[in-house]
Formats: sequence, C-alpha cells, structure tokens
Amino acid sequence: MHHRGFQGNGSIVLTSGIASRYCYPGYSAVSAMDAATEALAKAIAVELAPIRVNCVCPGFVDTAPPTPGRASLVKALAPGLPLDRPGAAAQV
Repeated sequence: MHHRGFQGNGSIVLTSGIASRYCYPGYSAVSAMDAATEALAKAIAVELAPIRVNCVCPGFVDTAPPTPGRASLVKALAPGLPLDRPGAAAQV
C-alpha cells in the first residue's frame, strides 16, 4: 500500500456474515460474497503487514423489514443465539 504519509501501521476492518458458513436457498450470491470477503481479509493481512486486518462476522442480525412469518422465524431461531435474540444493526 503506497500512500503519501503512510506511517507503516494501521487497521482495516471488513464485514462479512453468517452466509459464508450457513447456506440458505436464494442466498448463493450472499454466501459467495461473504466467503470472498473473509478470504480477502486473510490475503491482505499477509500482503499489508504490519497493517492489522480483521474481518467481523457478527452472526444473525435482524435487518430485514417485517414480513409475514418473520416474527415466527426469529422466535424459532432465538433459542440458538447467544443472547436468545438476533442482534440489531446498531449493535454492529
């Protein structure tokens, strides 16, 4: 990374998601994008050292607008989540 004023340190944070680990019908593009983001983080961490590179994968975050059946889906998934509920976008 060549930039005027570069100090030789810093941090890059990328955001991925659970779709790289859990595949759902209709989400193949999201799964591919999340997996690519995680691979990119690993690759640029090696290339750009000593710049720190991290990839945050926050898990299930309820970002979708309310739709029929959404509440029952969230209720069914909640017991398997660390806080017994999905995260909120503001928490990420």
